[in-house]
Amino acid sequence: MPQMSPMNWIILFSFFSFLSTTCFSKIS
Repeated sequence: MPQMSPMNWIILFSFFSFLSTTCFSKIS
């Protein structure tokens, strides 16, 4: 299993942040 590079973590983090923000906007 290849080790994840910092760039991948940044992309993952931003993706989840976007998802949570979208969900929060829909709930509000």
